[in-house]
Amino acid sequence: MTTTYTVTALRTMRLPRSEKRHEGYPEGDLQPCAVCGRTIRNEARAVWVHIVDGGGVILHRDDEAAYASDGGDLGLYPVGPECAKRIPKEYRQPAG
Repeated sequence: MTTTYTVTALRTMRLPRSEKRHEGYPEGDLQPCAVCGRTIRNEARAVWVHIVDGGGVILHRDDEAAYASDGGDLGLYPVGPECAKRIPKEYRQPAG
């Protein structure tokens, strides 16, 4: 029996050369944004996405309970507030 899940593409983006990507983990900083790589400085404004199928797609939050974790499950990753605007709300996971 095959279970199907709703997923959408996770489109990453390139930063202009003038902007820095994440460097290290200074105290209080999260992981880098999964979309652009910039440091997320305000944890309260970050959203989370569940990256599956080896990367490149995110799982719909309503399918979370039915999803059977496999080798392609990369887990939850933070997305910064600017990039979060590009993620449909139904694909965002609750923080914490």
